Amino acid sequence: MSHTIKSAVIWNSLEVFGNQILGISLTVVLARLLSPEDFGLIGMVSVITMVSSVVIDGGIAATVIQKPELTKRGLSTLFFLNIALGTFVIFVVYIISGPVALFFDEPRLVLLLQVLSLGYFLGSLQVVQYGLLARKMAFKTIGKIRITSQALAGVVAVIMAFSGLGVWALVFQSLISVTLGTILFWRFGKWKPVLSFEWLVVKEAFSFSGFLMLSSLINQMADNFYFVLIGRYFPTQQLGYYFQANRIQRIPALKINQVVQQSTFPEFSRLASDKTGYIAFFYKSLQNALFFNMLVMGLLLVNAEHLVLWLLTDKWAAAVPFIQWLSLASFFLPVMALCKNYLLGVGNAKMQFKIVLANVFLLIIVAFITIPYGLMPLIYGQIIVALATAGIYLLTIQFNYKESMGDVWQLIAKYTLATIVSAMLVFYLPVLWDLHHSISIILSTFIFTTVYVVLLILLKINNEYLQKIKNLFKIA
Repeated sequence: MSHTIKSAVIWNSLEVFGNQILGISLTVVLARLLSPEDFGLIGMVSVITMVSSVVIDGGIAATVIQKPELTKRGLSTLFFLNIALGTFVIFVVYIISGPVALFFDEPRLVLLLQVLSLGYFLGSLQVVQYGLLARKMAFKTIGKIRITSQALAGVVAVIMAFSGLGVWALVFQSLISVTLGTILFWRFGKWKPVLSFEWLVVKEAFSFSGFLMLSSLINQMADNFYFVLIGRYFPTQQLGYYFQANRIQRIPALKINQVVQQSTFPEFSRLASDKTGYIAFFYKSLQNALFFNMLVMGLLLVNAEHLVLWLLTDKWAAAVPFIQWLSLASFFLPVMALCKNYLLGVGNAKMQFKIVLANVFLLIIVAFITIPYGLMPLIYGQIIVALATAGIYLLTIQFNYKESMGDVWQLIAKYTLATIVSAMLVFYLPVLWDLHHSISIILSTFIFTTVYVVLLILLKINNEYLQKIKNLFKIA
């Protein structure tokens, strides 16, 4: 791995995991101050929030990163296109806020959505600036911007929650975070737009980003589809438990995924003409991503109950099984992330779009089969869909690019086996349950990590991190 890529990964990881630690801290404090119903209200509008974010981006950040040559007039065109998309989103959200409130039978959603829509527009102003910084792999700067904006927004949210403002603490946390982020991206970004708009640039951008935006749009709708179903057919409190559980397990899962996607996409784009280097980079990246993702999600799986009862108090105890099972569904996120970058790196956004459609089809079918049986069967269905989608990605690369995926399948199986065996060992040590939650977490973490690493070494997994561990202990 080149020095540039290593530097990008390190700084991107510091930014992402710095945000993760901050996000976990804020989640703990806000969960203690707010009720499950407050989080349920945010869960009801999450699909609109995420879809709006995708529309505003429009795949333009990826276009800025991937496009070989950029001109000032071209960048200015993309910038004004973003503003137009942001304005369009505000207009649409205002129109649908009433019908959304009627759908959930929750009048408070009208004003809540209208206030949140201001953040969607402000977010459109930072897309090109972010894309240019990511293109230069300036993840150190991006990290400073995101951590600063999230920290200050979090402080305001905690003050508002402590003052008894309920769900509005979560609304203004989002609004202030995106506002500060936009201000800081412009402060640290060197680029300034000119008054220019060229339709040819728009056409070229959408030839690449059109399918990317559509696939991201559908993917976000599918990702938040469960919030809509649960909010419609279950009490708001149940949605609050599910929303918080999903949020907790996704703090590490999506952050690791973010590191993988953002750090590897520029290199995939650079290596697009080097087939040997391309597949070698894919395999090495997958090894490292699986190592960390399985380790972190496995630790969350075994420590979920202790963490919730100790940090969030027993009012959130009902969220524990949701966290544990949703963690299993996130095991395979790095596989999907790297396969996605594999396809986009060679410019095949159309194939990526087709896979997203297949994922949505599976998700809807499985959801409607399982929802009559309750919330837990619905979550079991998510695990099935995640595994099936990872398989579809790998098979697509295997058959379309004539790449042998035998080693990749074997790698995934070994990591999964090591994680599940390590977790089962911890679960079957009853002595851990008679101790204070903090002591149980420390012991569970030590036992799980030790068994996990030993099993990977015995299974002859050989990535750079395991090699360092073996060298440290002089293992052959």
